[in-house]
Amino acid sequence: MKKVFLVATLLFTSAAFAGDVTTVVVYQKDGEFAGWPANEGLWTWGDEMLVAFEVAAFVETEGDHSVNRDSPRRIVFSRSMDGGRTWAAEEHPEIAPPEYLGDAEKHRQEGRTPARPSPGGFDFEDPDFIMKLRGGAFYISKNRGRGWEGPYLLPSFNYISEARTSYMATGKDSCLLFMTGRVARGGLKYGRSCVLQTADGGKTFGFLSWIGDDIGEKPGGGGAGGALFSIMPSAVRLDDGRYICAVRQRMNKAKWTDIFESGDGCKTWRKISVLEKGSANPASLVLMSDGRIAAIYGNRRKSPCGVAAKISADHGRTWSGEMTLRNDARKWDIGYTRAAQRPDGKIVALYYYTTKEIPHNFIAASIWAPGGK
Repeated sequence: MKKVFLVATLLFTSAAFAGDVTTVVVYQKDGEFAGWPANEGLWTWGDEMLVAFEVAAFVETEGDHSVNRDSPRRIVFSRSMDGGRTWAAEEHPEIAPPEYLGDAEKHRQEGRTPARPSPGGFDFEDPDFIMKLRGGAFYISKNRGRGWEGPYLLPSFNYISEARTSYMATGKDSCLLFMTGRVARGGLKYGRSCVLQTADGGKTFGFLSWIGDDIGEKPGGGGAGGALFSIMPSAVRLDDGRYICAVRQRMNKAKWTDIFESGDGCKTWRKISVLEKGSANPASLVLMSDGRIAAIYGNRRKSPCGVAAKISADHGRTWSGEMTLRNDARKWDIGYTRAAQRPDGKIVALYYYTTKEIPHNFIAASIWAPGGK
């Protein structure tokens, strides 16, 4: 365990370090690439935490992720019983990995058990119940991820389901899924964030809304073969019932994170701020116990890359300056955070990382005390 204490400045600046940060290794094995916990899920029960991520063979590359896409791959879980200080890996071979790491078009789960229609009857308010969504399928567990059932099919509607594990229970029989649909229009194919809902215990799901305007309709969007997407929503629900959601955006070389708000149960959304520009990494929102919102994300802008955070005291309308949780990454192939607040107020941020000391990509956690209002 590596413990780092950094001195906080009185005023947040673009170069400010966050104070009181402890960093630990969650999972790492020589020769393995472990990555993308934002895709696979984080669940918490007080100081008990469970995170999932993708594992394949490591191969050093320059312009791409350092993963051998043709190697055997699997989903691995790691559990902590002490608030993220120590972790133990768990293997669940019944959970199928995506058919092809990093390729949104091949979203299906491979092998083992074919996905089938959901039987429903799930109790979303059961404290031991969790879901794991990926691509066009989902799994459920009734014992905090120690055993899993599924996979069950997600509806495709008029697009390809490109789900990751991002959901929110709204009642015993009801739940919202925050996910991406891969749409096609005008010769373009791109991801667009949306919300699905179920009101019958997960037996059926209905389309509820798109989050934000269609990025494919913006001037210059996707031109000349450029990248285009509006993906990977991360949402929190305020005490007054409003929802705040961060969405990762890209239009050609422009990269940024927008913040949206819904006051009608996720039926409609309006943009209220821009969290950051240029990180090329999804943000994870955390509604803190004092009502503030923390946003944690990987910083891939330039060397040194690392993990950063901002805080909003007005429900996402304005944000503090960027605070650095760590900036010792060996290269840009990092991030994809998931985060949660512990009962003692500290935030545990999970992400994948690479350093000079551990060059193969591994899963790490930064435990951070965000300070008072």
